[in-house]
Amino acid sequence: MAKKILIVEKDTSTINSLTWFFSSLEYETIVTHKWPHSIAEDEIIAVFVNVELPGVQTEELLKSFAQDDHVQRIPLFFIFERSYAPRFLAAQPLPHAAQFKKPIRLNELLSVLKHHLHCEINLGRRYTDQQIIAEFKDFMSNFKEWLDKLEDFIRVNGEAS
Repeated sequence: MAKKILIVEKDTSTINSLTWFFSSLEYETIVTHKWPHSIAEDEIIAVFVNVELPGVQTEELLKSFAQDDHVQRIPLFFIFERSYAPRFLAAQPLPHAAQFKKPIRLNELLSVLKHHLHCEINLGRRYTDQQIIAEFKDFMSNFKEWLDKLEDFIRVNGEAS
């Protein structure tokens, strides 16, 4: 059974950072832009929610976490951008495991996850230097290809005008 992390967020950079981070730890992520009516999946082991999103109502959060014993055991983490935002201030009284100000820092995330998910997280050296160099060369090759196409496009369109 795969371990899943529910992420309720709209910000692409935050979503990309969290999904990359969790996939590197071999967790699956479920991403949504508004609070789901229920958290039915038994595999969900943590919830990260941007409490400033218009689709997130603190009353719905409270109902979801009060109704189901399984859901009550899932750690709830708040994501926010502005500590003075009305939605963030309204969510503060709700029980939550921790809160993260954007941009989320990796060392804070690691520390909190070790404590709340009771797992041993060892990022170690996931890639060898040769793998990193190979991936970078591949990226640069694709980038050069794109630049060549852009140069051709500019040359053709520049001569036409």
